[in-house]
Amino acid sequence: ILVMDVQDLQNATLAGYYLGPSKAIDHNLYIIDDLVYLASYRAGMRILRIKDYATADFEEIGFFDVYPDDDDPSYNGVWSVYPYFPSGTIIASGIESGLFVLSTQETTTTINTTGTDVPLSRRTQLRRR
Repeated sequence: ILVMDVQDLQNATLAGYYLGPSKAIDHNLYIIDDLVYLASYRAGMRILRIKDYATADFEEIGFFDVYPDDDDPSYNGVWSVYPYFPSGTIIASGIESGLFVLSTQETTTTINTTGTDVPLSRRTQLRRR
């Protein structure tokens, strides 16, 4: 993710960048307050907390993988995400696997697409609704 400083549109500068934990292709990201909701094809939907815009400092706090086979840089997995429901519900569309309706809560585990608990983060859990 490239972070640009566009305060002066005639002189935009690169503030920094974030490289995710996998080789998967990041795309279609949405920002609400200090959270980034990111579609990352084979790495699934990722949630990042913005720690500092000026230095592009992000912390991954959650994910939901709809393509658990691998995180290769190919066009399979999550097509897009939508985090704007007033209820806090998040949807992720999987190219091969369909629509996932998710919710978040503070915890230390997550539920993957097979319903098995797997370690995630100290902060965020995504669950299929």
